Amino acid sequence: MMNNKSMSRGSRRIGFVGAVTTLAVPAALGLGCGTEDRGDDLGDLDNDRIVEIANDTTCVTLYAGQTIDVGSVCVSIDNTVDTSGQCGAGATGVMTVQYDTTGGWTLSETHLAVGDALSDIPANRKGNPQIGHFPYAGPAADGATSVSYQVPLCTVGLDGADEACDPVNAFFAAHAVVEHDNGDGSVHNETAWGDGERLVRKGSWAEYFNMSLECKVGEEPPPPPEKDNCETAFALAGDGTETCFIGADFDGDGQDDGISRWGWSNGPLAAGSSRQWPVYAAAGQCDIGRGELVGYLSVDYDGANAQVTFDRVGNYVLAEEQVYIGNEPLPRDVNGDYTVAPGQYPIVIDLDDATQTSNTVTGLSGDIYVVYHAVACGGGGDDGGGSDDGGDPKPPDPLESLNDEFDGDLSLWDIYNPQDISVSVANGQMTIEPTSTGGGWYMGYQGGHVNQTVTGNFTITTYVEVTNLNGGSTFPGDPYRVGGLMVRDPDSPTVNSYHMAIGNMGTGSLTVVSKSTDDSYSTIGNQAWTDDLAEMRLCRVGDDIQGLIRLPGDPWRIIDWHVRPDMPETVVTGPVAYGWNDTTPDLRATCDWVRFATIETLQDCMHD
Repeated sequence: MMNNKSMSRGSRRIGFVGAVTTLAVPAALGLGCGTEDRGDDLGDLDNDRIVEIANDTTCVTLYAGQTIDVGSVCVSIDNTVDTSGQCGAGATGVMTVQYDTTGGWTLSETHLAVGDALSDIPANRKGNPQIGHFPYAGPAADGATSVSYQVPLCTVGLDGADEACDPVNAFFAAHAVVEHDNGDGSVHNETAWGDGERLVRKGSWAEYFNMSLECKVGEEPPPPPEKDNCETAFALAGDGTETCFIGADFDGDGQDDGISRWGWSNGPLAAGSSRQWPVYAAAGQCDIGRGELVGYLSVDYDGANAQVTFDRVGNYVLAEEQVYIGNEPLPRDVNGDYTVAPGQYPIVIDLDDATQTSNTVTGLSGDIYVVYHAVACGGGGDDGGGSDDGGDPKPPDPLESLNDEFDGDLSLWDIYNPQDISVSVANGQMTIEPTSTGGGWYMGYQGGHVNQTVTGNFTITTYVEVTNLNGGSTFPGDPYRVGGLMVRDPDSPTVNSYHMAIGNMGTGSLTVVSKSTDDSYSTIGNQAWTDDLAEMRLCRVGDDIQGLIRLPGDPWRIIDWHVRPDMPETVVTGPVAYGWNDTTPDLRATCDWVRFATIETLQDCMHD
């Protein structure tokens, strides 16, 4: 159960600006509340008894077009409002249901139905909602970003002045028509619903959500919900084992399960697995290009126990956390159906601006799946400068002097182990061709590396094409032929490096390989890749090193993340290509450009 402070934090959302419309309770509802049960002497009532919401959060996302996060629908209770005109003499208490939109979306219509049973939501014979019959409805003022309704507690058989009451599971169907100005004279219109469960499995995607209402004794009413910079967040494996909720077929019937909430199920993970996954907030439709990196999740599974530890990035803190770990891709609800509703995960925790958390699940066996959800708040701060906020222009980045568009020569670069690679520049490209057998990077073995020296936090990004010497694919053919980017300690007596590359690693298809070598011991990851080319980025912030990849035009995807405190402040980094064959590798890696940037936080790794 949530205390008042937790309820307030759980309902925080991104702040909004714009017109505010308040729609009052209908004058006459014709609803009774059983007021005769309280007796004739209303002055003897114990008015310290109040109704409050027992859910872990009092807000749900307002989704337009099934997948577009356009705001929130929040519920709060005021036990002091006189509702005797609607419910009978002496009745008090209303539920305030508030729609708020963000991101330039506005409200043009709203419709709301509330009851203590699903049957209270007006619907046709097929179960599809009839919004024209919803008891609370109306057009919104032009440009409105907020609309609220006050629903008497007697609508669900409760009264703020009751001496006692049984808990009630209230049903809410919150519909809206939202608009977005496209800036070209056109307007984008969408139907929106407060996120929850579908009213019908097939047909309309209309949804309802629930709030649990309980009586409390001797407590002050909770403060109204705060508005702050908070967003829902999920962990993303990012290695190809994750499954986005949207469009997924978790039940295996060959059809889309119809889930509208974004987020990821990660796995399966085998015993002995140790992973570090990014946690993204506001990544609607599972598009991390829209989201913000708020932290990372360390996952350790020994075959019986799984521990997940969250560490924040930047200024973010957690207000809530929900975790599922089990042998199925999702938890199941009380009806035995898969659910993605965070409030129904086995671990539900109300937090107070947490920067680090840890949860352990015992009694596990076999392969497991992990779904990690949180409400992350904060961030903000310096956005990188510029003069938009009245500050001084952003100073030039000193690392820009290392950039190379390959329209000249190799004067910027050092070549490590030149006997193992041939490096040339022509036609705006740098080409690397391995020239020796066994000249690869693995454990204590070292091959060639084209590099520059960098100190501090940075990104290095390149556009690379990896082919055989005839310009064809590296697969099929001799394995262990890859090209990409590397960062390493140039002064270590053992090999301390990290690199990522694409090509053929003997895995039966093209792959993207990531290899972290610490004191000449290599940890290797392989993930499927679909092309002979890629944009690649290595990102170093303190002890953290990330490998990111994308096809041109796509959002960045983190393929690997290692904490490497052994790496010195000054390292060398740049393109790498190697093979490991009995003959000279049939391999060519071509870079169109290499660009550097100074960064401050891991969030900056995702930004262009």
